Amino acid sequence: MEWTWELAHRFANDLAIDRNLHIVLPDNPIRKAVIAGARFAADRAGMLIVGSVLPDLSRVSVCLPLGHNDGSLVLVSEYAMSSPIIFTKTMAHEGTHDHQSDRNGHLRNAWDYGISSEARAQREAEAYAADLAVEFTLTGQVRDVHSVLQALGGPTYHMSQGSLALAGGLVKGAVESIQNNVCPPVSTAKWSVEWIHKYAPECVRGELVTR
Repeated sequence: MEWTWELAHRFANDLAIDRNLHIVLPDNPIRKAVIAGARFAADRAGMLIVGSVLPDLSRVSVCLPLGHNDGSLVLVSEYAMSSPIIFTKTMAHEGTHDHQSDRNGHLRNAWDYGISSEARAQREAEAYAADLAVEFTLTGQVRDVHSVLQALGGPTYHMSQGSLALAGGLVKGAVESIQNNVCPPVSTAKWSVEWIHKYAPECVRGELVTR
């Protein structure tokens, strides 16, 4: 059985309930107002990285914390809607960013991400670990580290060479874990793999141990 849009949306809805996410798809009429407000807030705060991502939501999704106990707003890119698997990977990726925000504190996490290349490298590597775990579970294939670093090394993330090397080491660890059929130790990655096994076992193409 193939991974369908129906399954992808069920996965996203359950993740949204579990993580208190508010998902805004590209065709949502409130999207433009949300983007304008987020861009204004980022500009006022001087957060270069957030401001650089928001204008190009055609290809990059973004997770914005709403405040204490209010969850996060996930603005889904047009690219993320290009296939059910890509959408599912994206939701796992953004769900990881929400978990980071809860774990580190919403304001502190946003500030560190915006001003620290090293913190950004760590956060994105962790989110990509969840992304890669979902991709392997649904396709049986895992991307190489180089393809991930190409994305992280682009203009969106503004990473220094040292931070990119840090991200590379972390992503390499996640890839090696997946190649050994062990889910990376990322909360949303484990949740995602277990959800797929529970609700769509016939779609599993790659086995990962989550415990």
